[in-house]
Amino acid sequence: MESYERVSKALCAKLVNLNAEISYGKSVNIGEAEVSRQTVSNRVNALKEVVRDVERVEETPEELHLFADEDHVHLKDGRSAIVPLVTITEGIDTSNPKRHQLIDPLHIDGYGTDAEAFNDQVESCVDERYDFNKVKRLYVHGDGASRIVALG
Repeated sequence: MESYERVSKALCAKLVNLNAEISYGKSVNIGEAEVSRQTVSNRVNALKEVVRDVERVEETPEELHLFADEDHVHLKDGRSAIVPLVTITEGIDTSNPKRHQLIDPLHIDGYGTDAEAFNDQVESCVDERYDFNKVKRLYVHGDGASRIVALG
């Protein structure tokens, strides 16, 4: 834990990631430590550096797909924020014709970071998870925004 902090960054990241799926109150009940809903709310709004547990895959695929977009989020204080989003996947499973699924997706968001720091974060996640020298093709899917073009 860092000095003058009561909650570690790893626990904050876990609470923030849980909060993406469930409410503040429910994410408090799942955590290992006793924190309040207000603490989760504060961390969601203030956490700039998200700690991610990225596990290395046993075998790197020959092709990777990178889906990039952004979401427009309305904050509680009335402001809006643009949150960059990237999903890295090993392909698309089309075995079920009614519902295609991503193969082993890794979701990355860049709330509170600038474009360069977010690109570095995406690159480090890819380096941690895959041996990039074994990747023969990288497909970048996006709407052509300059931020997305910089990823490719």
